[in-house]
Amino acid sequence: MTRRGEVEVRWGFSIEHLDALARQASARAFTATFSRSDAIDVAWCGIVQHLYEATSRPTPAELLRAGTRAIHDDARADQRQHGVSQYNIQAGPGTVHRFAMYWWQRSTPSPENGIVDRVALQEIWPLLKPWMQQAILTLAVHGNDYGAAAAALHLNYQAYYRRLTKARARFFAEWHQGETPSRTWIDRRPQKQDP
Repeated sequence: MTRRGEVEVRWGFSIEHLDALARQASARAFTATFSRSDAIDVAWCGIVQHLYEATSRPTPAELLRAGTRAIHDDARADQRQHGVSQYNIQAGPGTVHRFAMYWWQRSTPSPENGIVDRVALQEIWPLLKPWMQQAILTLAVHGNDYGAAAAALHLNYQAYYRRLTKARARFFAEWHQGETPSRTWIDRRPQKQDP
């Protein structure tokens, strides 16, 4: 029953009493999913819900069980959302078979890389000088054959290689827009000597 100065919520239970029950429930329902304060909030909601759904006055033990059950239910839902197996919690997030299949073993690759590449190309291409565009485009047309690309531009191999290297460096600089890149792309092909 409520004491003087306490506000009755329902069935003679005060806010202070419900707070105490929620703290007890959070102490009983061990879970690594929530912090102590979050567990108290979840328990409090479960207790109040049970209190208002009851058709007769519940006992404090029933309210305590409702708070503990709310914590466990919320913890399981959170773990399920993160792909944690309910049968092997120690296995960690993303271990449930269907969760792993959906997020990590898709048969259809994500379209993100292709979209990013196309948008970046559209934004960077106009920033390149015409001779840089020509060097890159000629290489693409000739199937990545440096010799054929150099011949198509009437350049010796070394001159074409230097031109392409400068074009790639400029493209790379624009791609990263002032950020420090993880590593510079290096063409590892042996440089041919012109006859």
